[in-house]
Amino acid sequence: MKKMKSFVFKISFFLVLVLNSCYYDTYVLPEINLDPSKIITFTDDIQPIFDQNCSTVGCHQAGNINPNLEAGSAYQSLISGNFIDTDNPENSELYQWMSGNRSITMPISGINEEFNIYVLTWIEQGAKNN
Repeated sequence: MKKMKSFVFKISFFLVLVLNSCYYDTYVLPEINLDPSKIITFTDDIQPIFDQNCSTVGCHQAGNINPNLEAGSAYQSLISGNFIDTDNPENSELYQWMSGNRSITMPISGINEEFNIYVLTWIEQGAKNN
């Protein structure tokens, strides 16, 4: 009987230890507030994202992976390649890749919520070549 109580105690202790040590970390993304009246421009807001993260590392340049995101080619490449859906901005291929909803997150460095907010807002505003 004493062995049984000891066994039950050990099992109970083990279960309490294991169950209390199992938890999930929750990562809360910082809230990025973008002034709703701000007009996002392709030249000033979107192209710099591509210049810093996409076309300079050799991936999205002419002759490599589509779309070509080099300055002077990016806008036409995105539009003609059907990477932008102004009717359903969140469904745009560009936004889907940047949000991590495709096989590899773009940019390769990982999801950047600030970039995503700018790109989504630009698409919502009509994805103009401004």
